[in-house]
Amino acid sequence: MKKTFLILVTFCAATLTLPAQNVIRLAPERGDMTNKIQTAIEKVKSYNGRPVIIELQNADYHIYRESSSHQLYHISNTTSEQENPNQTKHIGLWLKNLQNLTIDGKGARIITHGEIATESFRKVCS
Repeated sequence: MKKTFLILVTFCAATLTLPAQNVIRLAPERGDMTNKIQTAIEKVKSYNGRPVIIELQNADYHIYRESSSHQLYHISNTTSEQENPNQTKHIGLWLKNLQNLTIDGKGARIITHGEIATESFRKVCS
């Protein structure tokens, strides 16, 4: 009994000394969630590389082209500059240059509306 108690006290003490996880929780709302999610992504930078979890709920999160990040980004090898002179891409969620970020979707569905570059997002989430 004393041994079990000692192990339990040691485990509890070790658990109390662990650093708290940095979690940003995003509740779903009706309509366009692009800016709300992007704001959470930008907030990750303030943690200076410490691990952060962006936690979604099991719901629909709508991402719209009009609210997306507009970046000069050449991601096509199938068109020339003459065929596609505007290299501006609409990036649904701009995740570039982030470290130690986990997006915990908890079954969430990211639904994009309009022509949006999503390839980078797929690589992060797969």
